[in-house]
Formats: sequence, C-alpha cells, structure tokens
Amino acid sequence: MRINASRFTEIRIVRGYTIKALAHELNISHQAISQHEKGRAKPSLCVLEKLIRLMNIPGSFLGKEDLSTYDRSAPLFFSPLKPGQQGGKELARILVKWAYELVHEMEGTSESLAKDINLPDFPPDTDVDAKTGLLRRYWGLGLGPIDDLTAVLETNGFYVLNMNLDRLEVDAYSQMQNGHPFVVVNRHRGSALKGRFALARELGHIVLHRHSGPEEWADDERRWEMESKARRFAGSFLLPEDSFRHKMIRTKPDYFLTVKKEWKVPLGVLLDRCVQLNRLDAERAARLQKQIWQKKWRLAGPLDEAFIWEKPAGMRKALEYIVSDRKRGEDFLNRARFALADIEALCALDAHFFSSFGLPGGMGTQEIQDYV
Repeated sequence: MRINASRFTEIRIVRGYTIKALAHELNISHQAISQHEKGRAKPSLCVLEKLIRLMNIPGSFLGKEDLSTYDRSAPLFFSPLKPGQQGGKELARILVKWAYELVHEMEGTSESLAKDINLPDFPPDTDVDAKTGLLRRYWGLGLGPIDDLTAVLETNGFYVLNMNLDRLEVDAYSQMQNGHPFVVVNRHRGSALKGRFALARELGHIVLHRHSGPEEWADDERRWEMESKARRFAGSFLLPEDSFRHKMIRTKPDYFLTVKKEWKVPLGVLLDRCVQLNRLDAERAARLQKQIWQKKWRLAGPLDEAFIWEKPAGMRKALEYIVSDRKRGEDFLNRARFALADIEALCALDAHFFSSFGLPGGMGTQEIQDYV
C-alpha cells in the first residue's frame, strides 16, 4: 500500500497548520512537507508516527484513496461575510469531500440517509419568487412558518452539516456532489436564526445555480449576482408573499419582534422583505434600518436566545443504526478511516459517541508499517 499525498495536505489544513508550522512540529524542513504533499517524496516511518500522534488520526487515514466520483470541479458556493476574504476555501472543500466520503460508506445501511435530490421541474423563465412558491407547494409546506428547515431539506435529499468553524469567514456554504447537495452551516458566525437564513440562502444556490460552471462562480460580478438572487430566494421562501403581506399589518419595531418570533427569521430579513413587497416606503424603511443598525439588531438581537440551533439528523440516525451492531460498526470505521472526533463533528454527533457503543479509537501506529 502507499501513502495518499492528498491526505497529508487535507489533515494539515483541517487541523489548522501552515506548512511551516507543521514542519516545525515534525522537525523536518518545510520543503520536505511540500514534497510529501505533492507525492514526490515518501515520509519516513518516524515522520508518519509523529504525524498521526499530532493529528490524532488512524494511520490508515493516510492511505485512504480518493473516491473517483468526487467532483473537484463542482462550484463551491462560498461567499465570505466581508468582500475580499476568501480564506478557508480549501478547508471548506475538504469538509464537503470528507462528508461525501462518509455518506458513500454509509449508503445502503439506513433509510435515514438522503435519497436523490427532490426538486420540481421549474417552467422556463420562472422568476425567483415564483420558484419559491412552486417549491413550497411541491414539498407540501403551505404558506406558513417553517418549523424545522433542516429537517425539510434532509427529507428532500440534502445533507446538512452543522459545524463550529472559527476559521471560516462564512455563515454557510454549499456544493453539489454526485447529484447530492451538501450544505455546511457555520455555528461560529452568529445566532440560530442567522444560521437558518443562511441555510435557506444555500437552498437558493442549489435550486438556482446547481447547474452553473465553476467559471461563473469565479467571476466576481457574476458571483455577486448569484448571491443576490440566492438571498432573495431565502427571504421569499421563508416569508412567502401572500401570507407575509397579510401578517405585516404594522411596521413598528415591537411588532417586528412578534413576527420574528413566529416566522423565525432575523429582523434585518423581515425589513428587507417588507421593502421588497412595498410594505414600507423608502423614508420609513430608512428610519427603521437606522434604528435596527443603532441597536445592532440587524442579524442578531432580542429573542435570539429563545431559538436553538436546528440539528441535522440524517447521518446521525444512519450511524446509530450502523454502530448498534459492534461488528457492523467496526467494519464501517475500518472503511471510513477517519478519526472518530472528525466523524462526530461532521455528522452532528455528541462527543464520544462511538466510545459509548464500545468502539475503539484506532489511533495505533502499527498499521502504517506497510506504507513505508
């Protein structure tokens, strides 16, 4: 067997090491790290032993082959919260890649895993607001508030990851892989309501832009246009025009809080939707915007603490079934080859989930002997 050079790079990035910092930890040159990551030089047994201890991974992870069905060219809908901040894109790609690999190993084991994406065929030239209405009807959601958006997406073929990613300057991002949409919501970037809106925005990207090419997303002007449409989609999907018009009978700040609580959206989103639907004139909207900004309420504020984060369940339920049989669980971990903590983070599991089923961590170094 051989070392897969890409795994060397992946674990370094996921664990937050620069090439220079990792070289220091392993007591080798940064040029040697570069050569290992390019597959031009084979690490020594001593280096590999240090690496798996430092990264807390099974040695077999380093020999894990890449799936041939993983599409490296698929657009990553990754839009930083501040213009110009593109840091973390490689980490974002790796996390989706790992999630896709885990799903591949779990497929066929549980009915809780997402099936094919379930989206309607939209008529040509359907605008964004009309598409949200069609999608709500297709999914049988009616026109009222959506209680658990994560559950709705998982039911319809989406994989949702809910992670705490302090190194990513995004509140959510998404990518299509082999016909399945993967959406990562970053809990580090705000409140549960903000995360919920970000999830709806990524739904918008998948519905509107999943057939776009990477060159479109790479173009700044085109990316801004796509992001604007996805945000419009999110507001329209969470606050459908017909019911929201009847709900917004008043436009005072205290009434906005009442609507926020019922519809589970940030105040800034409510205000934007009122402007879109001409429920506020320009002067009144400007005054309310100023009040919301002054109070720092636009994407966080009163009542936020009353809402808990939606928690994905699809991959968790699949794993609960897999590990309920010890042999089946061990077989899965031997195929997956990821550190248990990484699987727990990707699948929204409690810490020490696997140890509660009596499954070992598999952190030994003996298994890498055949690679050297």
